[in-house]
Amino acid sequence: MNVYLKMFFDAEQTEKYEMISCFRIIFSEFFNSRNYSPCLEEININLITLPECKKQKRPIYYDNVQRLYKGMPYTLYHLLMIDVKLPDNFANTNDSEAVKMIGDTMVKYFTEVNLPVKIRKSFDKERFVADLKTFFDGYLES
Repeated sequence: MNVYLKMFFDAEQTEKYEMISCFRIIFSEFFNSRNYSPCLEEININLITLPECKKQKRPIYYDNVQRLYKGMPYTLYHLLMIDVKLPDNFANTNDSEAVKMIGDTMVKYFTEVNLPVKIRKSFDKERFVADLKTFFDGYLES
């Protein structure tokens, strides 16, 4: 399973963007060897700090959807897309505080979120949350 962090940041947060760019590679490598549902091949987690994005969207699951992008067809297959809104004070933190804030926000989000019905029963949310905690604890110790 592929797990990707994507970023939607305010232009003023370029330092955080560079730090997260390095961080997300390590994050993806940690989670790519794990599987949490037979119905999932990819999870895209969008980290959002844009002030205009006040409301967080619900998670979206694509089982097998055909789309067009600039006239080219592509398929969204076994994909879960999630938006995680980071706290407003994210921009004012140092790197270790930023990573801790991302970890705390993601753990809280995945603990409380209701996943789409199609994968709710098959997704091992408890193991995913435990792996998130393990990853962030280990990353912060190093």
